[in-house]
Amino acid sequence: MFGYRPFLERRIAAQEAALEQLSSIIPQEQQEEFITFYSQLVNAQGLLRNHRTASRLFTLLETTTNTEVGYSGMDERVPERSVILEGNALQYRAFADQLHAFSIAPAVESVIVHDSSAAGGRVRFRLSLKVNESVFAAQRPDSTGALSRQGGGFVQ
Repeated sequence: MFGYRPFLERRIAAQEAALEQLSSIIPQEQQEEFITFYSQLVNAQGLLRNHRTASRLFTLLETTTNTEVGYSGMDERVPERSVILEGNALQYRAFADQLHAFSIAPAVESVIVHDSSAAGGRVRFRLSLKVNESVFAAQRPDSTGALSRQGGGFVQ
């Protein structure tokens, strides 16, 4: 035990020196960018692990969104089965087409436009979607470990 402590202290000192050398090679700005990026990855991983219901919503948006429409904000209200979307369209025709796409989507029960205005060559909008149960239905693992939706019959 007496000879092992100095050995461990030398190993720790060597590792600390190696870390110092490595940190001097990589610029501080890059280190901070990496830490920020890593933190975002960890946060995204936690969100994905805890909010699997969002995947159905993203699939809905991916399959129904017009190429001339983009979203700048989204608020999910799971108990109400509601999604509030804020975004921009290149023109009112694209916005109208988007509203039509939502209105015929099987997963969407209703669409309400709260606001729309033309500014800076774009149409800014805020709307809410009432979606059917399958979009936010709870998922549970089946016997194979795959996630399936209760009530919707979907399997991921």
